[in-house]
Amino acid sequence: MASLSTAASGFFRWWFGELRGAIPPFLRGGSRRRRRVFWIEIGDRTARFGREARGKTKDLGEVTLKPGNPAAQYREIRRHIRQRRIRPRDLELKLSRDQALRQVVVLPTAARENLREVLSFEMDRHTPFKADEVVFDYRVLRIDQQRKQMDVDLAVAKRDTLSQALETARSWKLNPKRVGVEGGGLDLLSSARHEVGARRGRGLTAVLGVVTAGLFVAAALAPLQTQRGLLDEAEEALRLARGEAVEVDELRRLAAKSLERGEFLVGRKRNAVSVSELLNEVTRLLPDDTWVVQFSRRDDQLTLSGFSAKASALIGLLEQSDLLTDVRFRSPVNLDPRIQLERFNLSAAVVAQAEANAQERRE
Repeated sequence: MASLSTAASGFFRWWFGELRGAIPPFLRGGSRRRRRVFWIEIGDRTARFGREARGKTKDLGEVTLKPGNPAAQYREIRRHIRQRRIRPRDLELKLSRDQALRQVVVLPTAARENLREVLSFEMDRHTPFKADEVVFDYRVLRIDQQRKQMDVDLAVAKRDTLSQALETARSWKLNPKRVGVEGGGLDLLSSARHEVGARRGRGLTAVLGVVTAGLFVAAALAPLQTQRGLLDEAEEALRLARGEAVEVDELRRLAAKSLERGEFLVGRKRNAVSVSELLNEVTRLLPDDTWVVQFSRRDDQLTLSGFSAKASALIGLLEQSDLLTDVRFRSPVNLDPRIQLERFNLSAAVVAQAEANAQERRE
């Protein structure tokens, strides 16, 4: 009975979390803007403290961590918290830019109904990680109805990075209710709870199914003198079965719709070139006297900037790739007098994978 109560509690936490996700971000953030939020950012050698109030962030100082001495770390952290009059239960854990990746992803508006599944499916296309390696949170920033596209703010952190940060905070007797990232507005901890709640919800459904099956078995083995009662129960079960048949038809309809969306995602995945493929192709083609300092992809556009001994030759080299076309300079090439190398800024169109494969077959 205790396990059933625990499962039910997890299910309702997941459900209320889903309801919270349906509230527009500007409404969700309103209460946080009216109160002060203290945060701690744990690095390799320091722990930074700060305060956020009315959308503004203020640093409150940092504590130097002493590796190999957890007791000293704990005393220093607690002393700093008391000096700043911070209530530990109000402390939010924040991941630094080195610990979390944040970027804007452009997706079709058709993916909005199953946005979490779509982001999970295409995680290795937009980031260097696979979906099962990370915890992520997101919010829709803008919807372009004319182009049927939307901008999605995506924050990603590796699971072991999040676990290590939480473990360190809890060793200092801190129990953060949120795990934020640079820029605010997203919570990786609520995303992790969402995954756990979803699993518990499915477990609760399975438990209820087993209980229902057990009731039918008990009814079949009841004494003969309760046949009238069994008949009434059978009629009620028949009524429920009719309702379940309607639900089954609805589930079939939803499954067909989900299959259609899945085929759309598979087709998009098959025709897309991943970031790792582009990075490997550019690394293969560029000469050893060329350094790339910025590598950016947005939809089917690739942007490169860096330094080269002979920048004018880069267009011809990159045009040799089956994955790139329309390579051009975005700005004039300038010589950097400090390192005696030419600074360049290039852009190229990314060819769809299906088109690249067709070109290979023609050759």
